[in-house]
Amino acid sequence: MHAAISINNDTLFKEELEELARKCQVTRIRKRLKAIALILEEKLSRLQVGRKLQVGVQTPCDWVNRYNAEGLSGLYDRPRTGRLSKLTEIQQQAVVGWVVEGFTDGEPD
Repeated sequence: MHAAISINNDTLFKEELEELARKCQVTRIRKRLKAIALILEEKLSRLQVGRKLQVGVQTPCDWVNRYNAEGLSGLYDRPRTGRLSKLTEIQQQAVVGWVVEGFTDGEPD
């Protein structure tokens, strides 16, 4: 049996975490907030939390460790490293415009 996860950083209450999760637009972060709320509320094991949120057994434990170490900010995505974009800022804005407004072939209507 997997042991229950303990939260050392209790700056927020379960209700506050659930409210933040309801307002959050990013699914990944919403799951992390719900996991912390579930652990605070029900004292579930990492296996139970993982099953309830459809994530692996280790994932809730990682989230709790980040929350204990960094507080609420530990649940948010960290900047990613990697290859820089080949598009300029203007090109990136044009792509966003195409997605929002729809792409036209440049010919008059």
